[in-house]
Amino acid sequence: MRPLGGSVEFGETREAALLREFAEELDARVALIGPWRVFENLFVHEGASGHEIVFCAPIRILDRRFDTAEPVRFMDGVPCVARWFATSALRRGDPPLFPAGLAAELDSILSP
Repeated sequence: MRPLGGSVEFGETREAALLREFAEELDARVALIGPWRVFENLFVHEGASGHEIVFCAPIRILDRRFDTAEPVRFMDGVPCVARWFATSALRRGDPPLFPAGLAAELDSILSP
């Protein structure tokens, strides 16, 4: 499991990328409501090593309401599903949350 979002495009700020990604994925406008956290993520996926720098920030969805019991389906080059999880479950690793270290930082991220 990973937070919603995606790549920062050439010439784009992380703030602009955050707004664009939520518009693309959830058709929603969002506002940044707290400070950014940065995670360096070294991983192996399907046998290939990967390395990414992940920017995470608390947001507020401004113009949509979601039924948190229902998944949200969208396309991001491939079919994707967004789901809502209790932070207590994510801190327990149920399901595992990536990037590494994010679950341990949830309280400080969500309480800016």
